[in-house]
Amino acid sequence: MEIASICRSLKLLDILGNQVTGFVSNSFGDIELLVSLDLSENNLRGPIPLELDQLKDLKHLSMTGNNLTDAIPPSLGQLSSLKVLKLSSNSLSREIPKEIVNLKNLAVLVLNNNTLSGQIPPGLANVTTLSSFNVSFNNFAVFRSAGNHGDSSTYSYTPPGSQSQNNRFNSIEIALITYVSAIVLVLLALIILFLYTRKCKPKSRVGGSERRREVTVFADIGVPLTFENVGVSMPATASEVADLEPLTRLNCLLVF
Repeated sequence: MEIASICRSLKLLDILGNQVTGFVSNSFGDIELLVSLDLSENNLRGPIPLELDQLKDLKHLSMTGNNLTDAIPPSLGQLSSLKVLKLSSNSLSREIPKEIVNLKNLAVLVLNNNTLSGQIPPGLANVTTLSSFNVSFNNFAVFRSAGNHGDSSTYSYTPPGSQSQNNRFNSIEIALITYVSAIVLVLLALIILFLYTRKCKPKSRVGGSERRREVTVFADIGVPLTFENVGVSMPATASEVADLEPLTRLNCLLVF
């Protein structure tokens, strides 16, 4: 890829999304008027050429989605006009060079999905023009002070993307728990309602309402009963009373 020997006055070079293979040519550093260089989404491999530091007018540099390896060249910190630096989705390793903080016009720094490690340069906080910064899915160690002693201890860096995934899984779990709890509450309510209605249901009575009836039964005494010998007048003599003694009255209570 010897474009520099042909187009030395080139200002914009964009070969995004092709199947360009091989190494990134050192001759790109000879295109001194180059303002924008986009080599993204190809099959380029190997290190980033050190000669790119000669592009003093370069404002946009993108090499995302390749197989670039090795470290980010510290010499990129000399590109004083650079506003956009995109090197994501490669296999870049080691630390972010501290020289990056010298890019005072830098607005976009995208380095996610690499194998970068070490510490993120704290001086990036002083780059006031920086509006987009992505270093997720790397192996950075973040430093923090421990108490008032000023000591530092490292801990694992959690990429923002993975944190959002964890939040999403937690939301799904919470929704599932809520759904199951609602079902259980509905079942409990139905069981309580069933028991309550069964307890309050009146018992059926066979044969209608109960009534108490009293029946007087007279035993047969072998003598016809007439108005004269039973009825109205009291017996006048003892013999008449004796004649009525066999007459007994039985009372029984029948329930229907």
